[in-house]
Amino acid sequence: MLGNMNSLKNYEYKSRVKAEIILELKIQEISYIGKKISMNNKMIEELRQENEYLRSKFYKEKNKFFNSEEAKIIGLKERIEEL
Repeated sequence: MLGNMNSLKNYEYKSRVKAEIILELKIQEISYIGKKISMNNKMIEELRQENEYLRSKFYKEKNKFFNSEEAKIIGLKERIEEL
């Protein structure tokens, strides 16, 4: 009977230690996933800002071109061709 109790206590101890290790593993996995999500969100924000900057730069250049003498000449030539 004493052997059975020691065996049961040993089993309970191993089960508890295993559960604690699994819990720690899950905590570490969640922490890792959280850090990856944070890094991805940071990259998304950086890309959004870069996109906004490039879009702004593109529209400035586009407006500069369409207000230029060259654009006016091209526009007049196109109108002549249409007639």
